[in-house]
Amino acid sequence: MKVKHWKYLLALTCSLLVHAGSVAAQQKAPANGVSGKSRIVYMPARGSGHGHSAGQGMAKSNLINHGGPTITSAKVVLIFWGPSFTNAASPDYGYAQAIINFRNQFGTTPEYNTITQYSGIQLANLGSGTADWFDTSTPPANVTDAAVQAEVNLYLASHTFNASTIYEVFLPSSSYSSSGTSTSCGGPSLAYCAYHSWIGSGSSATKYSIQPYPSCSGCQVSGWTAEQNQEHFVTHETRETVTDSTGSAWYDSSGYEADDLCAWSPPPFLGTGGYGYQFEWSNAAGACIASTSGGSVPTAPTLTVTPDACYGYNWAEWTAPSGATSYELWASPYSSFSYTYLYYSGSATYLDLNVGATTYLHVRACNANGCSAFSNTGIARHYNACL
Repeated sequence: MKVKHWKYLLALTCSLLVHAGSVAAQQKAPANGVSGKSRIVYMPARGSGHGHSAGQGMAKSNLINHGGPTITSAKVVLIFWGPSFTNAASPDYGYAQAIINFRNQFGTTPEYNTITQYSGIQLANLGSGTADWFDTSTPPANVTDAAVQAEVNLYLASHTFNASTIYEVFLPSSSYSSSGTSTSCGGPSLAYCAYHSWIGSGSSATKYSIQPYPSCSGCQVSGWTAEQNQEHFVTHETRETVTDSTGSAWYDSSGYEADDLCAWSPPPFLGTGGYGYQFEWSNAAGACIASTSGGSVPTAPTLTVTPDACYGYNWAEWTAPSGATSYELWASPYSSFSYTYLYYSGSATYLDLNVGATTYLHVRACNANGCSAFSNTGIARHYNACL
């Protein structure tokens, strides 16, 4: 039975306008890392529209080699900042040990192997560099980028620098990261979950990332542990730093880096060992791929859109293919879908729509292994009155 929720429709209309504006703003944003662009490359919080994330709805295309440095045989040093990481009675102690275990196996996995197609990057023992560091001083509640750089330099004051190393700084849940007015989980203006950057220039630059605690829903996958959510972001930042160390190597024509293209969509997944990963862009496949998720993606659903012949009200519903756990309904003002935005994401198989003009729609079904091909096209129409 079709049921109209008028207050919901009004809220949805307002939300759509805001979302469309944020997507348009994202399209106009400069790409990270080159031609005077930001040195900080964000892993955006889910649905934030912040920074570069083609995975959250923008067009995807193959990466281009712009000639800058990559890390052929990488190492990763983990810097845990805060006394709780060495306190065996604290959950942060087990959290740190889990991240170490993840790092130690990640560089030889199929999920890392995907990036070996770029500039001769090799599988590597990421844990073979200088020792990890547990800094038992208490970090400030608000950890700025300047503070992150200072922490990395403090480590290097007593450890040998290596240009093939990524220095990854982890914060406890009592602190958050900030970059200008944008923050990670725990801060007043959630926009990102992690980021990577560099100090200096060229192949000798110091590469680093900040890995705030994933304490909010915008940086979590339902049902995952804190460790698995953080493994997801270590995957993202490590691979992007390896393939685009100083913002001048591998990214697409819009400036998106390899992991940007697959951020949050298809959904992150648990691979071998129960570790958390995200899909990675493969030029060879021309798509986001996963190697260890196992299983298959659902088949494409069938979409039906019924206009109500009353202003912009329409009713959309779609079939539920076997194995599907969620759905993404994408919308466009163009039948070619040359520009699209995410209208709905969730587990429902129907939706009331309210559009301000003719809108083309298609839906895909997703599970932990990825998303299906898109359905047939449905058309939501707007009338100037109720007919």
